[in-house]
Amino acid sequence: MKISKRALFTNPTYNKISSIPISAQVFFWLGYFSFNTIRWGSFYSDYAYSFKSNLLEFPFHITLSYLFIFYLLPKLFNGKIIECFTLLFISLGLTLVLKFQVTYYFTSGDVLPEYAGITSNIDFQYATNVILGEVYVVSFVTAIKLAIDWIKQKQYLNETNEVLLYEVWDSQDAHQKYVNWRAEIGDLPMLVGLSSKEPEIIYHKEIY
Repeated sequence: MKISKRALFTNPTYNKISSIPISAQVFFWLGYFSFNTIRWGSFYSDYAYSFKSNLLEFPFHITLSYLFIFYLLPKLFNGKIIECFTLLFISLGLTLVLKFQVTYYFTSGDVLPEYAGITSNIDFQYATNVILGEVYVVSFVTAIKLAIDWIKQKQYLNETNEVLLYEVWDSQDAHQKYVNWRAEIGDLPMLVGLSSKEPEIIYHKEIY
């Protein structure tokens, strides 16, 4: 048994069993890029525009997805809900502005040529289009990552026959007092008696 004081996604044991090979990640993004290019190219009957549009958008998709999965999501798991969503909204706002500037530069002024008229500034329609698009991609990628991690973690627990507990405490001393109390009332000896080996307690400090 292991008790960790750090977020699930930054727990060393969890990272070991949840890591996805770089090659698999590259193939995923290339496949996603190709699918999007063909889908929107077919929809608008303009594959050249679809390729160019996705080429501009995917760096933002990838950056925002990894930022959310490896930095913001651990904050959410650690109970830092306000901080997580505040940083997410800031990230979406920066993405909106940067994406507009890049798209404006490479499309000679019309950032949404698929819509009627010329969109040359950040209006409500453009902002909604960009933010909902980024939220969709981040949600899709995060769902895949969580599903893979859940499957790998389940396999790991089945193979090792171990139980991994994750707990957050105000301090290491506070947790040790709790453990001592559990030992005094007999809960800990009973737990050890039901296990094949003694519990292993590991402490980690937050670094963010």
